[in-house]
Amino acid sequence: MSYLSEPPRPLTHRPPVESMTGAGRTPLRGVIRMVALASAVALVLGSQAILDWALALPVHPASDMAVNAADQWHAWMGQVGLTRPAEAARSGFRQLQGQ
Repeated sequence: MSYLSEPPRPLTHRPPVESMTGAGRTPLRGVIRMVALASAVALVLGSQAILDWALALPVHPASDMAVNAADQWHAWMGQVGLTRPAEAARSGFRQLQGQ
């Protein structure tokens, strides 16, 4: 007997399952620390992305200031050598796309 030839089963109501039961609460201070750390890592290792974002802003005097600041930040990160990890990741990704 195939699945399609069987009569449909009646629908049953199941109570919702609380997925957070037993989960610990994270204090707001811990969340703020994690967000600050992630932002700092993105700021330091993502200078090219920040520059790309600034270059995509609409033409405006404020966006000119953002582009100049992002360009200077990216240049400084390059001098320090912190753009290398992102460049290596992009290069490796391009090589994978080419294969």
